[in-house]
This record gives sequence, C-alpha cells and structure tokens, in this order.
Amino acid sequence: MAHAQSPTLDTTRDLGDHADPSLRARPTHNSDAPSCLDRNLDALSTRGAIDRDTHNRLAAIEPAPPNEPAPSAIDRLRNLDAAPEAVSPPLIIVGLDAPQIAPTLLRLRQTESPANFRRRIIFIHEHEASLAASLATTDLTHAIADEATEWFVALGALDRFRNWLIDRIDDALPTEIVTLFDDQRTLRLRDRVARVLADCTSRQQANASTLISAAKEIADSQPPLDRRAAFEQGATRATRLRVLICGSVYTTYIKHSVDDLADAFRSLGHDARVLTERDTSTRLTAVNYARAITEHKPDLIIVANYTRTMLGNAFPDGIPFVSWIQDAMPQFFDERIGRAQSESDMIAGNTMPELFTRYHYPQHAAMPFCVPASAQKFHAVPISPALARRHECEIAFVSHHSETPEQMRDRLARESQAGGNAQALLDRLFDDAQTLVNRAASQPILEAASEMCSSAFRDTCAAEPTTQQHSVLLHSVLLPLAGRIFRHEALAWAADIAEARGWRMHLYGNGWSHCDRFANHARGPIEHGEQLRACYQAAHVHLHLDINTLTHQRMSECALSGGLPIARFIRTGLDALMNASLDELLDTAAPIDTAPDGARTFRCADAPLGRLYQSQLDALGITGNGTLTAPPALAPMGRFYRERIAPQFDAARVFGDLSTMTFAGPDALERVLVRAVDDAEWRAARSAEMREGITRYTTTEVFAQRLIEHAAAVVGWREARERLGNPWPPSPQDAKRYRAVIEERLDA
Repeated sequence: MAHAQSPTLDTTRDLGDHADPSLRARPTHNSDAPSCLDRNLDALSTRGAIDRDTHNRLAAIEPAPPNEPAPSAIDRLRNLDAAPEAVSPPLIIVGLDAPQIAPTLLRLRQTESPANFRRRIIFIHEHEASLAASLATTDLTHAIADEATEWFVALGALDRFRNWLIDRIDDALPTEIVTLFDDQRTLRLRDRVARVLADCTSRQQANASTLISAAKEIADSQPPLDRRAAFEQGATRATRLRVLICGSVYTTYIKHSVDDLADAFRSLGHDARVLTERDTSTRLTAVNYARAITEHKPDLIIVANYTRTMLGNAFPDGIPFVSWIQDAMPQFFDERIGRAQSESDMIAGNTMPELFTRYHYPQHAAMPFCVPASAQKFHAVPISPALARRHECEIAFVSHHSETPEQMRDRLARESQAGGNAQALLDRLFDDAQTLVNRAASQPILEAASEMCSSAFRDTCAAEPTTQQHSVLLHSVLLPLAGRIFRHEALAWAADIAEARGWRMHLYGNGWSHCDRFANHARGPIEHGEQLRACYQAAHVHLHLDINTLTHQRMSECALSGGLPIARFIRTGLDALMNASLDELLDTAAPIDTAPDGARTFRCADAPLGRLYQSQLDALGITGNGTLTAPPALAPMGRFYRERIAPQFDAARVFGDLSTMTFAGPDALERVLVRAVDDAEWRAARSAEMREGITRYTTTEVFAQRLIEHAAAVVGWREARERLGNPWPPSPQDAKRYRAVIEERLDA
C-alpha cells in the first residue's frame, strides 16, 4: 500500500525534532555491498512507505547508537504472539527499535497462517535521525515486506497515517498503542497519534449511526408481500433482483465461492455485489455492512457461515437474509440462534438435521444443497499446451489437509477447552475415528459417531455432554479426525501404486512438502481459477477422499473441467438415493408386507428410483434383499423432495454408475486407476457423462436459481396466507394442498 503521497491534512508536528546535528551527510562507504540501512530503506521504498527524497535524506544520515527501548515495551512486544483474541485489531507501535521488532514479528507470524487472519502491525516513527540509527542496526527487509505491516516513517508520517485511517474508516480501527521509548519526543508523538486515532474513531461512530439508521429505513421500506412478489418475478427473470453476498478472504473456498455465486446471479440477469475484507488483516464492521446496504439496496442478502443474529445489528430485519452454511461450524449449534431466526431469515446449504431437532431452526426456511461448483469458471475447453505440460500426471489430489492425523489430534487437544481431560478425550476419539474409517464403506457412520462422542465424553470427563458440547465434538472433532485418517490412508494407497508403477502423483495444497510420506509428491498450493481447471483437466485421475459426502464441489469442478474424479466409497453416499427411493415407493407403490406396528415393506423394483438404487447395490457388490422398509409414521414428502432436494446429494444421479468411479480399498483403487490411465476414450466419455448430471443438479447457477425460488416461497408466507384468509401456522392438510401446487409447477 503506497504511503508516500504528499500530506493533504495539516497535522501539527514538532519541527524542532528534526533540527539535529546528526543530519549531516555521512561518509561514503568504500564497500560495494549495501549497508543494513540501505537495504531497509530500499525495502521501505518498495512498499511505498517513503519517497525518493526521503530515501536519499535518510541514507545521508550518519547513524548514531540507537536509544534503548523502555522495559515495559519490551515485555509487551515479547507477548505480542500471545494475544487472547483470535482476530485482534490492528496494533500501533510508536517508535522503531529494529532489534526488538525483528524477532517479535517473526514469532507472531509463526503463530499465524498466511491464508488466514494476520494481525496488522502499524509502525510510526517520525524523527529521522533516530529512525536511521535504528534501521542501521538490524535487517528488517522481511518485516517491511510483510503485507500485514504498515510503515509510517520520517517527515509527514502522521499525515500519511491519518489518510490511511480515513481510507479505511469503515473497517475495524486500531485500539491499542504501544510506545517503545519513554523519552519526551516519543511520548509527544504517541499523544498526537492518539488524537488522530480518536478523531477517526469518532468519525466512524458518527458514520455508523447514520448508515445503520439508513439501512433500517431500507429494510422497512417494503412489506413482505412486495418482497415475495419481487422474488416470484425474479425467479422467471421478469425482474432484476439486487443481491448482496458477504464472504471472507480468511477462508480460500469461501472467498472464491461468493465470487462464483455472484457471477451465477449475474448470468441469470440479476445485479450481484460481493462484500469481503480487503485483505487478510482487515475486519469488517457493522459500518461496512450498513454502507453496502444503503448503496446497493439489496432485495436479498447472503452471508457465508453466519446468521443475521450472529452479526449483531449489522443487518436489519426485513431484508430477506440467507445464511449459506458451508461447514458444520460450532456457532450454529446454539438454541438461541435457532430461536432468533425471523420470518425473513433462511438457511441454505449444509442444513444439518440437528439444527431443527435440537436447536429450533425453522425447517420450512431451510434449503438443503450441496456445495456447488461454477460452470462458468470450470469448463471443458482444452487448456493451453503449457498448462497441460505443467500439470500432466496420472494421479492428482487437491487439499490443504496435509497435517497428519496424529498432528491433528494433538493440535485439537491443545486447543480444547476440556482442561486436563483434553488429551485423554482426543486419544479416545482418535481410536473411535479409526473405527469409523474401517466401517465407512459398509455402513453409515453418523449414528455410531454420535454415540461415540457421548460415550467418550462420559468416560473421560465423568459427565454427560451438553447438547452443544456433543455437536461440537461430533462435527468439529470426531468427524474431522475420521476424515483426516480416511484421506491420508487412501493417499498412501495411491502413493504406493504410483511409486510401484512409475506414475506421477501431484499433491496440490499447503504443507504437503512437510509431510514425510508425501513430500516427494508435493506441488505446492494452486491458484483457484484457470490453474485449478488445468490441474483437473491434465491429470488422468483426480482423487476425492471425504468420509462425509461423495457430492463434493471438487468432484463437480473436476468433471466440469473435463477431468475424471474418482472417490473412496462411503456407504453414506447411497443414503440420498435410498431415501428418495423409499419416498417414491411410499407415494406410488403398494407395500408387499405391513408389520403389526405399521412398518411397511416395499419391493425396490416397484418404482424407478428403487430400481436405480437396487442396481447400484448390485454393481457395488452390496448384499441386499431387494426391499426397503418404511417406519410406521413415515409419510411421503413428494416429488418436490425427490426431484428438487434429494438429487444434488444423490451421487448416482449426479455422477452416474458409482461402481465405475469409486473404490473401497487399494486393489479396487488400482483397477480404476489402470482403466483411467490406459483407456483415454473411456475416461473422456465418463467425464462427459458426469458433466450432464452436474450441470443439471449441482452447479452454482442452479444454486442461485433455487435460492430465488426458495425466497419466493418463504418470504411473506404468513402474510400471503392471511391475505387468503388461511390460518397460521399451516395445518397438515395445507401441506398436502401446497404439495399438489408444487407438483403442478414441476409438471409445467
């Protein structure tokens, strides 16, 4: 970020500070090697922190011995990496002491992930003689090049700092100032910095009041029925909707997925705007959100992984709001959040059943959907020869999950809030995770995993887990551990096969070069977009290794790009087809047996989806008796469920015959790999078949259209019923009538 522009604001400074005898020209060095001061000045120039005149002026100073920093400041710097907040506000450091700064910043960055939040450190030092003295002692080039640092130094530093704050007046501002020296000059600078910060903070607070009030007026400007009508028209593209999509740059997939969703809405003719942080050291505030609302006046707001309530007063009630749940994150497992959902709130994506059964989220407002893939970004147009050469290999895999299962277990134990029981609990769950991996190909694991969490907590903590503790253990500990074991185990099979056959195996993502077993296959992270598309297309096979789902966006992205994804099989991968088959049998077929308790048994052959389900069991070698049994009280959900909700989770309908693209062990993996490597014609045909199902069910474009249709059904539902004289809430009879209307629309 450039800081060398001429000051535009008059910020009083101590002119006498610069009337210093050490400003005399320093002797020219005979050595051709640049001095420490020269290297640091060059780095500051590269960052735009100083201009050429300032560079030359500082370079001409004969450095004197630097001052010693205050002991309290040294203690504060040494503890900088122990900040209690996961996302800390920017920190201002007044005064530059290079010998202390270099190791402090290094320790801080070692505790952070480059892809996640990195705390911004702002250095302010105005006095040029002491600045040159400090820069001459220690090489700070790496610290200066760090994009999460800002450097306001030399004459005009405070003016540039003020302008920098004003440019970011909506973002989270600094709240803490550390003064490295206790001399009067530094303390005066600290006080001036504090006045600038206080002025900008007051300005932000005034903006917040104005913008939040304006956003509330926009939210109240349309009644629910008008908003409902707009979505109904938008679903047929008769009206251009305005959509605000909020994501985060801290998570790679969220960053790209919100951009892809915005492109999908635009492809449908709507006006979509994306709001994210400007970089990985910025936090958004309610002011950012309120300004976006007042400027864009959205008909629909979509936020990845947060509900309206979680974000406080950032989004006024009244504007329809979708929480796009991409991951089973702990913040969703809170009864207060579920009960706080308003009639203009919806959830979409990974709508886990316990959200409704345990945490009181309204089920009618939920739209289940797999994580989609962009058909605009990932397409089968041939890649360039250069990209093909770079990424060509027999086997490829894309993931940042390079941390070994054992390392993950120990990290989770350190991060746990289970106190002294943490390691014992994690050791127990680690063993349970291995058991789940061993079972995953033959039986669904979720119910067993749930009981394992309860049992492990009970045995190690001598208490029953709370509902929230159970959900966090299940979704944030046990299943991720099982997923890591599942993934690394299959990668080891693939590596063994590749090494035995002399094949190339490329592992893309962070950290694989530090993993002993897979370091030789590491290719580093890959850029989302054309590089990733090329990686998918150039490999003979891409591996998908997920213990939770087969309908993952990596599978879809790969096939859309013209590549062939294959997956480690999980029995859960057939659940969506089994449930849809049973629903169709309940709806259209007669039971062949009814038990005394009312349970009904059907022949799979008596309905199309049942026949598809049975054919997949046969092809996969899974023993069955050709029947499905419905519990006594189960009623069919109808064609809308079977045709619009279930398919995107149904790997057989999305990808085709699972027996040709899944494996449960190393021998089956080798058979699929050999066929894919040796038979290019089959590989291309299988990829094309997958693209047909993906385009129909799981693209971002399909997701965007479904969100509009969902909003048209949910927003203003109560008011629409009241206008027709129908009571609220709907009765079971109303649900049947509504289902009939929906099925008429499906026919149309």
